[in-house]
Amino acid sequence: MRTEFQTYASFFKSHGDMMQALFLAVDTLRDFQDSDSQVSKIIPRGRNNLCKISDLCNYIAELNPQLSYIDRDHIIELYFKDRERRILIVEKEYAQFRCISYVNPPDTLYFGTVKNLVERMQNAGLKSRTKGFIKLYDTPEKAKEFAKQFATRDGDIIVAVKINAKVAFSEGTKFSTHNEGEFIVVRVDKRYIQEVLEDTEAVATLDVDETNECS
Repeated sequence: MRTEFQTYASFFKSHGDMMQALFLAVDTLRDFQDSDSQVSKIIPRGRNNLCKISDLCNYIAELNPQLSYIDRDHIIELYFKDRERRILIVEKEYAQFRCISYVNPPDTLYFGTVKNLVERMQNAGLKSRTKGFIKLYDTPEKAKEFAKQFATRDGDIIVAVKINAKVAFSEGTKFSTHNEGEFIVVRVDKRYIQEVLEDTEAVATLDVDETNECS
């Protein structure tokens, strides 16, 4: 019988707490999307009308004082353990309800990063340790453009990592999309990495703590 969660060590005091937090978080974020709902009148809207994770935790604690100890780490845990991926983490500090529709991706997709991170990705695959998902693009140009925002050092070389999305999809990797040409995936196994397309132009700013921090 399939359970709601995958099995990992937990920040929660009990499995019951985890289940209660999941139900309350999903219901709260779903209601928050409706500007006329009671929830949206209580929880302030943050950047881009998103729900700040700290506000979500405070609201859940009001609904169930037994969960007054939960914080951002617990919400991140819910993201990873909920098989339905109903909670989406945005810009590290925000959360939103995610009604997921999976799609059949193009045969080839691309991940933008900097050259000095490629070897690690080839050894461990692609997976963000901060956001819980990574973004792939339908052209190398879009991937490289996305990666430019992450360069910090003189001499950083922007590259596009070519992904065999056709085989990944056929072997069970799930892809979703919200913006044209951009695809979301939880992780990409290293065996789907095909080649690296290099850009000879050095760029100036890379925040390695963002999406490109894959391991």
